[in-house]
Amino acid sequence: MDRKNFVAAFSNVGSEVTLTGPGVGIVSTYIDGYAVMDGTSMACPVMSGAVARLLAKNPRLVGMARNQKRSDEILRLALNEAQKLGFGVNFEGAGILM
Repeated sequence: MDRKNFVAAFSNVGSEVTLTGPGVGIVSTYIDGYAVMDGTSMACPVMSGAVARLLAKNPRLVGMARNQKRSDEILRLALNEAQKLGFGVNFEGAGILM
């Protein structure tokens, strides 16, 4: 386990966790520039960007009809690409997209 990785106190945990994302020290746009922020609201755009990067490498998925089958395929792709950090399924689900 990398000592730089940790589960933040505000993290969602439990059997409902499917994937995890970084939520501490995220650089984001802010009023008149940029700011470093923490929180689950910061993890969401990071993970969305990671999935978008995966989709860019898989044009077949992008071209599919927007329906449940496509959603299932995107989730399957994300879960297959997730990397475990060693915290256990209740803290990281299938892992993190890097």
